[in-house]
Amino acid sequence: MSRLLGDLTKCKKEKYYCYSCLHRFTTESLLKDHLPYCNEHSPQRIVMPEPGEESVLQFKQHNFSQPVPYAIYADFEALIEPMQTFPSKTASHIPCGYAYLIIGPNGLPLKPVTVYRG
Repeated sequence: MSRLLGDLTKCKKEKYYCYSCLHRFTTESLLKDHLPYCNEHSPQRIVMPEPGEESVLQFKQHNFSQPVPYAIYADFEALIEPMQTFPSKTASHIPCGYAYLIIGPNGLPLKPVTVYRG
């Protein structure tokens, strides 16, 4: 188990793993103290909700939300060119344009869409 999970940390000291929960311990005594507690519980199991209304996670406490007076929607465009110094699977993204729109507190644009090409 140490060889399988050993590269998760930069520490090169020996590590001890619980085979039930895969928790890492630095000493064997800590692992032995953990085992009686861990053996009381069954291994973790993910239970997915049934399809329907209750399977959707939604924000319901809107009274805690803060109003946002302004919103900016932006988009950048880039040309993709293969790099000459690296293997053919790498590419360079060269920006060539952008556009943005500022929406005010009333939900309407403050000015027309700003577009740059070049």
